[in-house]
Amino acid sequence: MSTAKLYHDAETNALYRLDTDPYGDSVELGRGKLGAVYSAHTEPGSSPPQQVAIKVALPDAEDADFAAEYGILRALAQTSAKEHVVWAHKGQDPEDAIRLVLIMEYVAPEWQVARRYLKAPGDHLPEEVGLKIGRQYADLLHALHEDAVQQPLGREQPGLQEVGYSIRGDRKEADFCQRPDGTLLVLDWNRARPIPTWTSEEERQRLKQQDVQGFAQLLAQMLLGKSLLILPDPDDTTMPEWAALSRGTRKLLAQACAGRSKLSSAA
Repeated sequence: MSTAKLYHDAETNALYRLDTDPYGDSVELGRGKLGAVYSAHTEPGSSPPQQVAIKVALPDAEDADFAAEYGILRALAQTSAKEHVVWAHKGQDPEDAIRLVLIMEYVAPEWQVARRYLKAPGDHLPEEVGLKIGRQYADLLHALHEDAVQQPLGREQPGLQEVGYSIRGDRKEADFCQRPDGTLLVLDWNRARPIPTWTSEEERQRLKQQDVQGFAQLLAQMLLGKSLLILPDPDDTTMPEWAALSRGTRKLLAQACAGRSKLSSAA
């Protein structure tokens, strides 16, 4: 049986030991292009005991891409939307000082919106749940676009005043979680990038609207239980799933998916 690996939190000095299964293998929570995420706990006897998620960069991951996620999480943690993202600290691998490591808040699997409401093909979000998620995501997008101070490569830079990020790519259902009190928690920020300072106002607005459209399309999919390339007109009620939504919600989704509305007008 292998010995569980230790990781060091460079910001709190805490030590975390990877959790292992009965065969001695590390408990993996997920894996993407940049890194693998593992479950870990503080050392036995620590007070209070704490479970965390540890993301370890894969050997071929680009340092800048991996570090960008730390930067955006730290930037959002300084805004009014901080409750919608996990906390994140820089970590260290005692056996490999070069390997990039993030120690993050643990998110219970049962908090995933998809796991709770979208268990089988055709399942859909209750409208009131979707609207609550939409309202909170609108606040998060506003903070991302207008308030998040850019931190290139995840390094704190006092005095840096450039603000604004956009999400370069589509989100997925698994990115959305709800804490037990209903607070939205959004995962996976490695696709977010700073909006360059030289970006024209027209392009800046296009990037922001692109983020709104992308989320509106995903929200429509979750509310309908199916993916549509083009949503029906708000007054077209021939599709039962569409007709089941209130007209206000249908209008909002149709306008946002077409790039003609701000998500904040949703709810």
